[in-house]
This record gives sequence, structure tokens and C-alpha cells, in this order.
Amino acid sequence: MWRDELQAFMLAAASQTPLDLFAKLKYGTEGHPGLWYLLLWLVTRFTTDPIWMQASQLLIAIAIWLLIWRASPFTTAEKLLLLLSYYLFWEYFVLSRSYGLGVLLGFGYVVLRAKRHEWLFLPWLLLGLLANTSIFGAIWSISLALFFTIQSWRKGPAVLLGGTLYAVLLALAIVTMKPGQPPCGSEQCGITTVIVWSWTPALKFAIDAFLPLQRPWLLMNLPETITSFSQKGGMLLVMVVLVLPILALWTIVRDRIRTAEFATTYCGVLLFAQLFHFTSSAARHEGILFVAFVGTVWMSRAVVGAKRVAGLWIAILVINAVGGLATLSSERRPYSQSRNVVRWLEDNQFDQELLMGTRGETTLPIAGYLQQPLYYLECECFGTYGTGGARRHGYLGIGDLVERVARGMQAENRREAVLIRSIPPAKIPDLDLHLEQQKERPDLVFSPIARFSGAIVDDENYTIYRVTKR
Repeated sequence: MWRDELQAFMLAAASQTPLDLFAKLKYGTEGHPGLWYLLLWLVTRFTTDPIWMQASQLLIAIAIWLLIWRASPFTTAEKLLLLLSYYLFWEYFVLSRSYGLGVLLGFGYVVLRAKRHEWLFLPWLLLGLLANTSIFGAIWSISLALFFTIQSWRKGPAVLLGGTLYAVLLALAIVTMKPGQPPCGSEQCGITTVIVWSWTPALKFAIDAFLPLQRPWLLMNLPETITSFSQKGGMLLVMVVLVLPILALWTIVRDRIRTAEFATTYCGVLLFAQLFHFTSSAARHEGILFVAFVGTVWMSRAVVGAKRVAGLWIAILVINAVGGLATLSSERRPYSQSRNVVRWLEDNQFDQELLMGTRGETTLPIAGYLQQPLYYLECECFGTYGTGGARRHGYLGIGDLVERVARGMQAENRREAVLIRSIPPAKIPDLDLHLEQQKERPDLVFSPIARFSGAIVDDENYTIYRVTKR
């Protein structure tokens, strides 16, 4: 597991009560609602071993598989292709994040609407919980809630009661996602962002959702291609590309209501991406469009049946299944080297030394696997999960790093320490590459004793130093 997975687990483990947990989310750097964290909080009441987060994710994945296999109206071939699709095979099944929980709740709502028309309260509950999985889950739930209201508003008190519950849960999601004012002294204080208009965010969502041929799986450089197209392609060509998913859905379902429902989700996600210039390289965010697309086809097929299976639908499933199967190549490399570092530290009995980490964002998964705090050089403090200075997004220069190591050893009255330094990606200059030759503090000797490289997450490769005071 890597830092985004273990950060959530450590936040939950460090919270005494749910209120404490939600306070950490609001004033931390998460930007997610609290349902996944609340589930992890329940898990951490029994254990602080992060393997149980993966066990919880596995149970969610199995539940999604069962829904697709037992309750969906698709053929056996379609079900197999769907289970192999990139997002359902990798992003939302293997990685322990909140998105898989959102898929389970969204598909659960689809099953209820397709098979239990008389149930009017439980669908609202599922939509409210879906809104509390991620910002994209919230956008999808708003679209589904809007059309559910249009179709069922005349059906009595259950709709009013359910709609009220949904509104309360949606408000909770919005309040939780909205970050509080960061404390002064952190790197986030006073930062302003200049946004340059570009079609890249919307194009990335529209293309990645249905062509998930991501590096390093198929060695394709899609992000750079999309950026180049958004800058050089004409406005008309860009708009044609953006509208293609809606046209594809209409071709498959031939249903105006269902197409409008998907179009509402689609436009809401793209509008969010544009307004907030959301250009994250993580494909898991774009997957909500693929999942909403599948849910719409599912609901249409369940209600009116399928007189024919559209070739375009099969083509989309095949492309996504190819992207999913390509992720099997990841088994040749560790996703993150953090667990291997921890095993090495424990095998060599370094885990009880003064363990220091530089750039807490990349070394915090080591604290998660160790189940003990590290001394983060950025904030010069002990911690497990990262907030504020511990999640600084830069690298300390060699002089600053050496001085902070010296102050930490003096404060802890230690003559020896172990420094864990993440190896920067190739595009970032390695300012402390020759740390063992540093001249800033002649009284400290930095001896490299282990190096871990080759991880897919390129800044979760590590060098371990033994620091000795002369």
C-alpha cells in the first residue's frame, strides 16, 4: 500500500471518537467526506494492523462482484468483461480507498430502482451514503437524486422523509469535504493559485474514463497527449470529443430519461474539473464517469430489457478489460517500497532506533506499516499520519536537512539515528544525493546502509542512512 491508503488508516487509528476523526478531516489535507474514514475508525477499534484495511476492501470488492454477477441484467460475457475493466479490476478493487465503497452504494441504488420500485426510503439512504464517499460520489448522487425525485415525488410521505434524510447526509458530506483554515505556520498559509484556462481537465476526465490505457500498464503517454490536444485542437473539435460519451450512451440505451440522467452526472463532473482545474494524474477520479455509464446501461437494460446488444457497448467493455488485464504487469514491481523498508528495518533490529523521515508525505506509509511514529524533519515533530508541515510537498536542501537531523538527535539525546529519505523522481533534482559527503556538520556522519528502488509510485523509493555523532 502507498501513502494515500495508509494516511486514511492512520487518521482513523489516531482518532479517539468519531467527532475527533471528523475534526482531523476538516483541518487536515484530505478533501474527502467521512464515510470511508468512519468505517476504518471502526476497524481500528480492534486492530492497528493496516492489513485489515485491505481485508475490508476485499469484502467491499466481493460485494460488488456479487451484485454484478447475481443482480445485473448483462450476459455472462458482459459480466466477465465488466469485472475485468480497469476501474473495477484495479482502481476500485485492489487499492484501499473510498471509491470502491461508492461503487457498491451506487450499484446498490441501481439494483433497488430496477428491482424494487415500491421501496422509496432505502434508495434515499444509499444516495446519502454515496454522497459521503467522495466529491465525485456526491455529484453522481445529486444527479440520481434529482431524477429519482422527478419520478417519485407523488408517492407520499416516504419520499419526503427519504429526501430529507438525503439532504441532511449531503450537507454532512459538503461540510466534511470543505477544508478548514490551515493553521498559520504551515506551508498552506497565504498560498494563492493562479489558474490558466485550459480544456485539459475536462478532456482528461472524458477520455481517461473510457480509454484507461494508463502508464505504466501499457506504456502509453496519454496525459501529455491530452494536454497537447487541448492546447492545439480547435474549440469545435474539443467540444465534439467532450460530447462523445453522451452520444455513445444514447446509441446504446435509446432512452431519453436515462441519457439525461447520465448527462447530468457527466456535465457536473466535468464542470467541477474545470472550475477547480482538477488535473490529478490519478485515473481513479475519472472512473466515476465509467461507473455512472455502466449504472445507466444497467438500469435501462433491467427496465426495458435488451432487444440487441450494441456493438459500441461491447467495444467499450473490451477496451476497459484490456486496460484492467494490463495492470497484472504491476505484479513484477512493488507499488510502494514502504513495506519492504519496514521488513528490512525489523529484520535488522533498527525499528526501535530514532527513526527520522524527510518529506513526511512520502515516508508516512513507513510509519503506517511500523505502527509507530516517525520523527518528521519538515515539522521537527513525531507523527504517524501527515498534516500541515509533515505533508510538505517539497524537498529539504542538504544544509537544512542536516541541521534538522542534528537538532532532532540533540532534542532526543541520541548519538545515533536512522534517516529514511525518499528518492526523488527523475524529474526532480536530488539535492541531497551526496548526503554522505556533507560538510555542513562535520560532527555527523551519514552512512547509506540500504537502498530500495523500482516502485511504481516513483517517489516511494527510499535510501536509508545510519547517522552517527562523532
